[in-house]
Amino acid sequence: MLDRRLQLLVDSDRMARLEREAKRQDRTVAAVVRDAIDWHLDSAARRRRAAGLRLLARPIPETPEPEWMEIAAAIEDETLRRTGL
Repeated sequence: MLDRRLQLLVDSDRMARLEREAKRQDRTVAAVVRDAIDWHLDSAARRRRAAGLRLLARPIPETPEPEWMEIAAAIEDETLRRTGL
C-alpha cells in the first residue's frame, strides 16, 4: 500500500530518461522510480552481505594478534604523546 509521498527534483536529462523508460515499460514514471529505489537498495544489501561473507571466509592469520592490554597501552601512550601530558 502506497501511503507516503516523496517529492524529488531531477534535471532535464534524468527526467527524459525516466520518461523514456516508463514509456518503454508502459508504466508510470513513479513506478519506474520505485523499482529503481528497490533495485538499488536491495543490491547494496547484497553487496554488504557478500563482503561480510568474504571477510568471514578469510583464513585466520597464523601470527597471533596483539593482546588487548598491549593495544590499550599503545593507545594510551599515543594519546599521552599527542596531548603532551
